[in-house]
Amino acid sequence: MTKLHDLGFRFDLTPPAIITGQNMKVTDMNVEALIVPFEVPQGKVEINVAIRERS
Repeated sequence: MTKLHDLGFRFDLTPPAIITGQNMKVTDMNVEALIVPFEVPQGKVEINVAIRERS
């Protein structure tokens, strides 16, 4: 983030949210997201990263 900011990119960041449950689906924006799945001792975790251009 710091390097991109130094290159002139500006960001509005949303604080992370934790949502739990089976087959969860959250729809707020119509953007594609990069999904990063991994496992920790407590179970499976997915991090969804979405980037959109400000209109």
